[in-house]
Amino acid sequence: MKLSGRHLLIAISLILLCACETQTDSSDACGDGVIDTGEACDSSELGGATCQSEGFYDGQLACTDSCSLDFSGCSGSCGDGVIDPDYEACDNDQGNVNLGGKTCESLGYHGGELACDDDCQFDLSACQVTGRCGDGLLQTASESCDGTDLGGATCLDVSTQDGILSCNTDCTFNTSACNLNPCGNGTVDTTASEECDGTNLNGETCDSLGYYGGNLACDTSCKFNLSQCAAAGSCGDGILHAAFGESCDGIETGGETCESMGYYGGNLACDTSCEFDLTDCRDAGSCGDGILQAEHGEECEPSLMTPGTRCMDVGFFEGGSGLFCNSSCKYDGCASVTKLSVGLYTACASTAANTYCWGDNEYGQLGFGATAYSATPLQALDSTGGGIAGVAVGYRHVSAVTPTDNWFYGWGDNTYGTLGDGTVSATELVPVDTISPVNYLRAVEAGYNASCALTASLEAACWGSDSSGLLGNGAGQGDKTEPFNVVNPGGIIFDSLSMKNLHACALDLSGNAWCWGNNLQGQLGIGTAALFAEEPTAVTMPPGRHFVRIATGQYSTCAIDDLGGAWCWGSNDGGQLGNNSLVNSNTPVAVVAAATVFVDISPGHSHACGVTDEGVILCWGNSGSHLGCGFCVGSLTPISVTMPADRTFVSVSCGTYFSCAIDDHGAPWCWGRNNLGQLGRGVTSFSELTPAPVLPNY
Repeated sequence: MKLSGRHLLIAISLILLCACETQTDSSDACGDGVIDTGEACDSSELGGATCQSEGFYDGQLACTDSCSLDFSGCSGSCGDGVIDPDYEACDNDQGNVNLGGKTCESLGYHGGELACDDDCQFDLSACQVTGRCGDGLLQTASESCDGTDLGGATCLDVSTQDGILSCNTDCTFNTSACNLNPCGNGTVDTTASEECDGTNLNGETCDSLGYYGGNLACDTSCKFNLSQCAAAGSCGDGILHAAFGESCDGIETGGETCESMGYYGGNLACDTSCEFDLTDCRDAGSCGDGILQAEHGEECEPSLMTPGTRCMDVGFFEGGSGLFCNSSCKYDGCASVTKLSVGLYTACASTAANTYCWGDNEYGQLGFGATAYSATPLQALDSTGGGIAGVAVGYRHVSAVTPTDNWFYGWGDNTYGTLGDGTVSATELVPVDTISPVNYLRAVEAGYNASCALTASLEAACWGSDSSGLLGNGAGQGDKTEPFNVVNPGGIIFDSLSMKNLHACALDLSGNAWCWGNNLQGQLGIGTAALFAEEPTAVTMPPGRHFVRIATGQYSTCAIDDLGGAWCWGSNDGGQLGNNSLVNSNTPVAVVAAATVFVDISPGHSHACGVTDEGVILCWGNSGSHLGCGFCVGSLTPISVTMPADRTFVSVSCGTYFSCAIDDHGAPWCWGRNNLGQLGRGVTSFSELTPAPVLPNY
C-alpha cells in the first residue's frame, strides 16, 4: 500500500517521540567526575586538595566511592603524638606533649620549662628568660663571659699576667693571650688595658687627667696611682676650688643660691664641669627673661618695653619720655612723688629733686614768678634754676628743703617774716633762702603765716607770725623773720613735727606728744580750756599708749599709736574726730575703726583721712566730695574712699574741703572742691567725688 505524504509525516513524528522517552538524567550522580554540591571529590577530581593541604606531611590523597576524601594514603601530621623529625621538633596530642627528651638545658639555656606550641615546634619563651650562652648577654650566675661582654674583667683579674682577655664559645674566659704583653716591660699596651708601665706614663700628667697638680705615678698593675693628684684636687671631688676656676663642686656652691644669682627661686645645681647648672633657676624666672612677673615685684621687662611709652603712661609724675626699664626690672628715668602737702586751697608735691605746686596763687605760693592760679602742676625753682624738695604748704606761703644740703627755701606771703629770710615784704613770687639756725634744718612744716622745722640736733625752730603763741618760743617774743628755737621743756628731744593753721605739735623720742599755739577748740589736747600755749605743752596721752605719727589740721589734731590705732582731738563740728559724735574734745579720743591698722593720718578743715596698712584710705567728717566716697553723705566714723583700680595708697594730706594722696607708684591723686584748680586736674569747672590723678608736669 502506498503511503500518502501526510501518513508519512505522522509516522516519523511518532518514531521521534518514542526515542525521546527512553533517555535518563544522570547529571548529579557521584562518580561522574564532576564535584557537585555535597561532594568533597569525585573519582580522580580532588578539587586541588592534597595530603599537605589537609594537614599531613606526605602521601597520595584519593577519593572514595561516596565522593569523600580518602586520607589512607597520607602520612604524618602535627598532633598525632608522634614526632616526625623532618617536620616537627615536638608533638602535642591533645595535651600529651612529646618533647623527644629535650629540655631548656639540653638546648643550651640556663633553665626554664620547655613547651610545645600548636605547630609542633618548641616554645622557648620560658627558656629565653634565663638566657643561654652565646646570646651576647652576660648571665653572671652561669657564665663568666658571653661574646664580647667580659663583665669588665681583664687579664689581670683572672691571671697573673696582662694581655688580651677573650671569651670561649662555652662562655668561659679565654686566657691564652694574657701573656702576650706582660705588665712591667716598660711599654704601655692600651689594648691590654694598660694605662702606664713603670716610669712610662704615656704622656699623661695629673693636670692632663683633670687634676689641679701633683705627681702622677704608675702602680704594679700598670694602672695610674692618683693619690698625689687627688691631694691637689679636681673638679668632682666635692671641694670648691675657686682659685682654679670652679664655680661649684657637687653640692658645694660657695653659698650661692638661685636667689643670690638674681632668680626668683629654684634649686641651684652643679654640672660635671663644676659650672652652675641654672636650669631649675631659669624655670623660676628672673628679671630680664622676657616674662613680666609682677608677683616678684617686676614693673617692666626691658625686652617688652613699648617704644614711646612715657612716664605718665605707667603712673609716674615726673620724667616725660625718659622712661626705661632698668636691670632690676623697675621703671627708671622717671620720678615719684615722695612728699605731698595740702594747704588752704593750694597743693604741692615733691619728688627727690623738685617741687611742683598747683591751685590758689593769690600770694605767689606756687613759686613760679606770677600770681595767677594754675589747675596744672608748675615747678617751683630756686634762684639758680635748680630743684627744691621736701615741701610744706601753709596758709598763704610754702616752705621747702633742698635735697642735697638740707637748706630751706620759702615763697608766697612774707608779711610777718613768714619766709624766714630775715626780711618782711608783701610777697615773694619765687623761692628765697631761709636763714638757717646754728645747724642745718632737717624737716619743715608750714601753718598760718609761720613755719617750723626740726634741726639736725632734733630741736624745733620756728619763724613768722607768733599769733596765739604759734612760734612756741615763750611769752612776749613776738614775730620772727628768721628761725628761732622753740622753748625746750626739760631738754626734750623731738623726733617729728607737724604744723597747720595756728597750732603745732611734735613727738619726742618716747612717743609722747607736745603741742603749742591756738587751743580754742581743744586742738592742743592738753586737757584744759586754755586759749593758747606759747611753748610746747604735754598732751594728755591715752593710758598705756605712745604715738608714732602726729598730724595737725585746721582746728584739730590726730595721731597714730604704736598699735596702729587712730586718735583725734580738738574741733568736732563736722565729726572730724571720728568717734561717732559731734562734741569737741580737749584730750585724745579713739577713732572708731575696729581691727584697723593706720599707717598715715591727716586732719583737714572739718574732715580727716587715714591710710591703712592695706593701702586703703578711710575718711570721716562732714559731707562733701572731700570724703572721696562718691555721693555719700558725711560720716562720724571712717568710711572708705572709692579706690582706683589696681592702686593702693601710702600717704594722705587733707586741706580745706579737698584731699590729696600718694599711691604705691608714687603718683599723686586728689578729690573734693576744685574752684581754684587745687585738684591739679587742668580744669576748675567741677569737683571730684572720688580720687582722680593729678596731671603730670608735662
